[in-house]
Amino acid sequence: MGRSSRMRYGLGAMAAIVGSLLAYQSAILLHQWLNADATTLAEIGHSALVVSANELDLGRLFEVKIHEHQFRITNASEQPVMIKRFETTCDCLGITPSAGVTILPHESQPFTIKLSLDSRGGSVSHKEGEPHEVEFLAVYSSSDVDQKSTSWMLRCVIVPTIRVKTPALKLGAQSDRQSVIKQSVDVEATSDIQRIEIMGTSNWGAEAIQDKTVSSTNAFKVVLCSQGQLAPRLISDVVQLIPVDREGHRLPGKELTITGEVVRDVAATPSVVHHGRQVCGGVADEAVRLFSLTSGTFQILSVTTDSEDLKVAAMPGEDGIFSLRLYFSKPGAQEVLARFAVRDESGAEYSVMVPIRYYGLASP
Repeated sequence: MGRSSRMRYGLGAMAAIVGSLLAYQSAILLHQWLNADATTLAEIGHSALVVSANELDLGRLFEVKIHEHQFRITNASEQPVMIKRFETTCDCLGITPSAGVTILPHESQPFTIKLSLDSRGGSVSHKEGEPHEVEFLAVYSSSDVDQKSTSWMLRCVIVPTIRVKTPALKLGAQSDRQSVIKQSVDVEATSDIQRIEIMGTSNWGAEAIQDKTVSSTNAFKVVLCSQGQLAPRLISDVVQLIPVDREGHRLPGKELTITGEVVRDVAATPSVVHHGRQVCGGVADEAVRLFSLTSGTFQILSVTTDSEDLKVAAMPGEDGIFSLRLYFSKPGAQEVLARFAVRDESGAEYSVMVPIRYYGLASP
């Protein structure tokens, strides 16, 4: 065998040996990886805690104040794991138990999610609903591993059943001389809603009428009428609007709040005068108008005050308008009353009082 042949043979043998060593090492690494426990996997980027993807997909859900869902967290490692706490990206999500849960190796523990499902979009015309995602994170540790964390994404599609265009109906001041207070609000519904039932206070009669004039959406008009004789009171009522689908199922509803005040027919504007912070020794004027909420006639019988610092005078040529001239004489928070005695169109006599408030500052 020549020299060149011997060199070629030696190089080939060396390559074969190196190849065999590499193959052997690769086999060892493959064997180690296939037999690694979950703790080792966690160390190379895999979490010891596992949640099934099916338990994280809630599907299509009708919007509701609180939706409860139970899921399980599994410890895939060979060491006990303690969940120290949960963190979420939204205060709409709560998890119980929330902390201090130990999960043994290959054990699963149940947890309960409480999720607020409020639709955030501006229309309910699409049955598909609104995709909604909330991320939550578990901070955990085991006996031989430093504190770690892993996160999951909770997904669902919120299907809004109805949307009240005016969720708070503000009536303002209403006269007790009216026979009835009648107001209406517009409601949009998904196409599978057949009717809307109304529940709530006995102070109101209500009816939901389908609005055929709106072709783009399934629209309703909720008409509210006060019940019984009106008497002075603060109005703070809530009625429930309950959608019912075409199969007769009552679905999660909406609240409609009604606020305002029933007052005697003659009122003042502004009803309260605020002068803010004022240096004692100064003077300020404010104009106040008395008027009938029902556009009726009335008489002003007299005007009195509870302080010599306040002077009230009718403004010439201005029917029902008065000038309130106040001298700031006292330090601290102060209130002075102007009292108008009136007789309205029905012959009823009563007082309309206008508070004037200020905070007096000592003279420099």
